[in-house]
Amino acid sequence: MAKKPSTAVAKPKGTAVSTNVRPVGRGFEEADADSYAIPFLVVLQKLSPACDSDSADYIKGAKPGMFMNTVTKELFDEVTIIPCVYQRRFNRWAPRDLGGGFKGMVMPSLIAKLEAESVIAQNDEGRWFYAGPDGSVNEKKCDILTDTRMHFCMMENDDKWEQVLIALSRTQLKHSRNWMSNMQRLGGDMFDNAFTAKTKDEENDKGKWKGWVISFERGTDEGERATAIAFYESVAAGKVEVKMEQERTAASSDD
Repeated sequence: MAKKPSTAVAKPKGTAVSTNVRPVGRGFEEADADSYAIPFLVVLQKLSPACDSDSADYIKGAKPGMFMNTVTKELFDEVTIIPCVYQRRFNRWAPRDLGGGFKGMVMPSLIAKLEAESVIAQNDEGRWFYAGPDGSVNEKKCDILTDTRMHFCMMENDDKWEQVLIALSRTQLKHSRNWMSNMQRLGGDMFDNAFTAKTKDEENDKGKWKGWVISFERGTDEGERATAIAFYESVAAGKVEVKMEQERTAASSDD
């Protein structure tokens, strides 16, 4: 179950969790995928606006290492998630010095073609950039392609399941790979199992940050699988709109 900060009222042990998402009522007939923003579940960092008391986006009680729902702004110390769909994309971002901004997604299958045509090139660290006219990379002026592993999940929150998107990139790619390997080892459909997500301290020669820890929790029951399958089918049908800007703005990762 989701573990909220200690100020929250704990749910009594043994309380059943509803396997249904609250149904949409009247007035939503013309709403399509672009009418909604699927929430990201992000790990707050030292530089996250939610942790900055001087920021307009500050949230009382927010601390580095907590999870945050980017739409509801709810905070969690740990969460239970059911993975439903995995997608890998290379997200194109404008340079931060030029205002930043999301500029679209590139399928992994196109990377080799773009490289062969000298449209993109790697820097010394192996990161992809859109190359300049002469084929060179200026990191301050060239758009960057970020390898991003997207996990569409159902997250338990009190007595219901909610849709969230976990986007892992850069230093967190290893956690996505390990999670995928664990799911493959368990076998069956992706949504046959639930996992616990926590955070831990991580660092390299460039700094320190809070990273993901994802571990097997239990198998899912029939009702949970039915809820997860419905989300899976929505994503597969292209009915789920992803707005990457909200993830980057909320997290402000230190990695």
